[in-house]
Amino acid sequence: MAAETKGSADATGNNYVSLGSFTVDSFILALQNVATLRAENGATSSRLKFASEQLELAKVNMEAAKSRIVDTDVAQESTAFARYSILVQAGAAMLSQANNTQASVMQMLML
Repeated sequence: MAAETKGSADATGNNYVSLGSFTVDSFILALQNVATLRAENGATSSRLKFASEQLELAKVNMEAAKSRIVDTDVAQESTAFARYSILVQAGAAMLSQANNTQASVMQMLML
């Protein structure tokens, strides 16, 4: 079997490097590269997790604020409804009283 050379390709076109061309230094360098890539990946993952948690917190806060706004609007509308309902009832009572007074005056004049 012939010795493989660095950068050769097999019949399928895949590149490979013979183990003979690896030195301890190149192996250590490859391990360092893998460790660096894993550290970068971990840091990115950590930042994404932090951002996700912050977005989730913002979502909860926005939902709470929306709920408070809706509750406030309902309370204001309920108060306004009660106020206008009282005004309508008072107006109807005054109109009824005015009609009764007019009828009483007419009745007195007829006597």
